[in-house]
Amino acid sequence: TFLSGPGVLALFDAPWATLYLAIITLMHPLLGLTATLGALVLVGLGVLTDRLTREAAGESLRASRMTTRTAEKLARNAEAIVGMGMTTDAIARWREHHEQSLLAQETHGRASSILASLARTLRQVLQVVMLGVGAWLVIDMQASSGVMIAATILLSRALQPVEHLIGGLRALIDARGAWERLGDRNADLPSQANVALPAPTGRIEVERLF
Repeated sequence: TFLSGPGVLALFDAPWATLYLAIITLMHPLLGLTATLGALVLVGLGVLTDRLTREAAGESLRASRMTTRTAEKLARNAEAIVGMGMTTDAIARWREHHEQSLLAQETHGRASSILASLARTLRQVLQVVMLGVGAWLVIDMQASSGVMIAATILLSRALQPVEHLIGGLRALIDARGAWERLGDRNADLPSQANVALPAPTGRIEVERLF
């Protein structure tokens, strides 16, 4: 899911931000300084988002896995549970895990949404600041109006991947956790040699066919 979503595209677009910032600096050093400081602030917000939501994301993943495992156990032992009259207690236990999972997801989702909205607002404020600095340079005859507009567009392209990464940080954390679990599981598996099977003979036996 992560590899097919917008988050992975932002990872590929992020390295181009340095090129955009360099072009803005070539247009005018003050514009480059403004864009670089804005990018650093947005990156800092991304790091802060990771720090603040990592624990909540881990708790959400653990609660979700526990809910899924409980449901799988109940499905595997459904006949025994019904036969022993334990249906109500079994469903109550699953509901308890499910409510914990929903609470963890709500906590994580609220924090992620607030920080993502803050990143989007900050990017728009930075664009307004860039326009203001560019307008001041135009009035002071240090740059043209075309440079002002071009620098604002390039700043938007440079900061957009960072904003998408902050907004898709939950998917990135989920993918990273899934990758780590796969690596741990593969590390624990013993090495298995291939078993040589005999060639199939195509022999068929039929009994009591109607």
